[in-house]
Amino acid sequence: MSEDLTEATIRHDAIALMESVWLSLDHVNMSSSRRMGLWEELVGRVRSASRAESLSEFVERLGRKLGIMSLSPVLGRYVESATKDRADAVLALCRSEPLVIVAELRARRDEKRIARVAKK
Repeated sequence: MSEDLTEATIRHDAIALMESVWLSLDHVNMSSSRRMGLWEELVGRVRSASRAESLSEFVERLGRKLGIMSLSPVLGRYVESATKDRADAVLALCRSEPLVIVAELRARRDEKRIARVAKK
């Protein structure tokens, strides 16, 4: 059975991966000054960590750079279960388009926030 490695699925995986990292951040104890620049910080950290040799090393470096003490179990399962081709494609996309990936993550988070507020 052939694996779906289209640009759309790789982009979806990269954004989902970044969202898992985002959800692992300690937003409650984060200073307001850091919170204000968090999106820009995330782009820089993704760019820096993406120099890793593998997706698991990338996630480990990114977590360390962002001060994440414990990564989401969902994130760990994804990294462990991804085929080498898929993991390499996600890492390559994070390497080549960190700004776009983070911008799409931000748009996704904003949509979820708006939907949550609209429910109330």
